[in-house]
Parts: sequence; C-alpha cells; structure tokens
Amino acid sequence: MVTSPVRITTDDGARLAVTVVEPAGPPLGLVVAGHAMFVCGRTLRLIARALADRGFLVWALDFRGHGLSQADDPRTDWSYDDIVLSDIPVALRAAEAVGLPVFLLGHSLGGHAGLAALAADPTLRVAGVVALGANVWMPRFAEDAIAHAKSLAIVTAWTALTRAVGYFPVRRLGLGTDDEAASYVRQLARTARSDRWASLDGSIDYLVALSQLRVPVLSVSSRGDTWMCRPEAAQRFMAFVGGPVTHRVVGDGEGEASDIDHMGLVLDRRMEPVWAEVGSWLLAHR
Repeated sequence: MVTSPVRITTDDGARLAVTVVEPAGPPLGLVVAGHAMFVCGRTLRLIARALADRGFLVWALDFRGHGLSQADDPRTDWSYDDIVLSDIPVALRAAEAVGLPVFLLGHSLGGHAGLAALAADPTLRVAGVVALGANVWMPRFAEDAIAHAKSLAIVTAWTALTRAVGYFPVRRLGLGTDDEAASYVRQLARTARSDRWASLDGSIDYLVALSQLRVPVLSVSSRGDTWMCRPEAAQRFMAFVGGPVTHRVVGDGEGEASDIDHMGLVLDRRMEPVWAEVGSWLLAHR
C-alpha cells in the first residue's frame, strides 16, 4: 500500500517528501530509497512495490529540489553536498528511529551519494546498501581515453548550458522530469575534471572515506547501460568500498536481456527477477 507522502525537515530547513510503500504484513526491515538525477522518487515505484511484496517497508525519498520536495522549498540552488551531508543522513536517522533493520537503496545519484553519506558520517548505521547503476564520472574509472573524452565533452556542454541558463533545464530539454541546480552541476563537473570526489570545501575526500566503509554492498549494473554506468566502471568504483561488495551484472545471465539501459534498472519490468534477487539479498543481511 502506498500512503500519502510524509515530510522530513533537514537541519538547514529543507522539507523533504518521503513516499511510503507498506508491505501487507508486519515489515521485516525498512529500505530508504534514493533516485537518480534528472528525476525524482516516482521512478522507484516499481522496485519499491517489489520490495514491499517481499515484506519490506520502503521510503522513497525525493531529494531537495526534486519531485514533491520542491513544494515547500523556494530555494532554487543546492549542491551535491546538500544531498550527501543533509538529505540522506536526515532520512536515515528518521528511519533508524522506527526500530527496524535499515537498508539504503540508491539508483545512480542515490547510490553514489548514499555511499558518500555513509562514508562521511560513521554514526549513520545501515544493514546494507543496494546500488543500482552507481558510479562517479572520474578519469580513473573510465574504460579508456576515448570514453573519458566523451564524458568530458558531455560535462563541458552540461556546465556551459547551466552557466547560460542559471540551472540545468532538464524538463525543457526532454531529458527527465526535474531540473538540476547550478551548484550541483558545478560540483559534479569539478569531480569529472579533477579526478577528486570531494566536498565543496575540500574537507572530505569521499573516495578515501569509502575505504573505511565496512557495510555490505550489492552493486547492480547492466550491459545495456552503455554510457552512464558500464559494469566495468561500477566495478572499478566499488573496489574502493572497504566492506564486502557483491556484483550483479544484468545481461550476463543465460537468456537475460542485455539491452536494459540506465533508467531501465528501475523502470523496465524485465528487471522483476533481479528486483526479487535484491529482496533476497536484503533478507539475507537483516
């Protein structure tokens, strides 16, 4: 059952919307789910329902400036740090208060920002992390010089348009449902160019901190995701996690679809057997 969104307020006053998906019986655990950039928590409805069918209570979080979290916040600018150091921690602390085993599930942005949040704050406690199509665009994770050059070309165009408009106009370009703020774009572009994944003030090196993270991680990538998060890039990124990482590559199994793209990881119903595997992994790590 999907309930009306609830609100969680961050330390800096942002009011975040959380859509709650309840299982039919007593919940076996609570999954805080974070979405990709350019979209919002609505993209997680299918996987949330699949996990609720396995007995989990799911909180689908809209990061600030996205989805229903836009309604009560007149601010038009935010950074990657705001999501990592504020939005995700406040949701995890609220989830911990419920008294169930807590898991973090993140698609793309939600995956790498979730790992960064846990790495930056050792007081945040989760039983496990599921990262779907999650890696950070950095030279060290690129397959080769050509792949890196393509990424930089995209980043250059992304930042140029953002500078001209004042934000990245996702909706006007037909690239998704939610625009992205200038500070967010600048921070991720800096990461792609500098090969350093760090907070804006430079005080936290997220990649270095990741090596101290001991939580088990399930990384799901797809052969059909040919430019946002290739399986090889996800594996290079996840190699920095200090805890055990299980890799699941969609398209490598016998008879399995090899054309499921980045958004298909959460929107393509052919993923239902994999979502069931995710549910089994969560159950095994309660």
